[in-house]
Amino acid sequence: MVWRLALEKPVAKIANNLPTSFNNISFDFKIKKFLGGFDYPKNYRHQIWLGSFDNLQKQKLFSQDVSQALSSTNTFLDIDNYLGRLGDENYYNQLIYLYLKTYLMDDILVKVDRASMFNSLEVRAPFLDWHLVDFVNSLPLDYKLHGTKTKYILKELMADKLPPEIINRKKKGFGIPMAEWLTKQVRPLMLELLSKDRIERDNLFDYNYIKVLTDDHLSKKKDNRKLLWTLMVFQMWQDK
Repeated sequence: MVWRLALEKPVAKIANNLPTSFNNISFDFKIKKFLGGFDYPKNYRHQIWLGSFDNLQKQKLFSQDVSQALSSTNTFLDIDNYLGRLGDENYYNQLIYLYLKTYLMDDILVKVDRASMFNSLEVRAPFLDWHLVDFVNSLPLDYKLHGTKTKYILKELMADKLPPEIINRKKKGFGIPMAEWLTKQVRPLMLELLSKDRIERDNLFDYNYIKVLTDDHLSKKKDNRKLLWTLMVFQMWQDK
């Protein structure tokens, strides 16, 4: 704890001075996100890393009325409830369970289902057969994370079936160049959805803070793609 506190401020200062890149999941984006998670207990850090607005940003985002209404709300109630089912389970197994119940179920699988069905495709995830999931979850942690080697069993099983460049390649998610799009193709839509009139009409958010987010992104001072896109999606959802 002492060494972390000693390093946190200088490392954060260096990170904040890194030039902003709009590349998908760029180095400066990852390091800034990573450092931001350490303001929270370890059980909540993955939610902060995966999410958009952290608690401090929410205080700036919401109008005074909304902030007061939410002041007694436990942001991490779902996480607490899930972890409460696991007792003294190993921390990494707790993370696996959290990802199964949140990110996988409510995000990744939803994206795949919507994208495939939009193109009249039926996608199946054989690794999610419940017999297989239960079996793999019952295995010792070392079979899942072997030192720093992730997906250990799968890589060992496929070692003589797939080329090494496939087995050992880095993860590639569903990223799109949203940071760049917000400054070009999607900019008119962003400015319309987050305009002063629309924001102040609903009295949910503080327009001044949204203006700072928008201006910093358009000037490439900061990469606020995740925050701005989240707000845009909310506005479009609210309109419907």
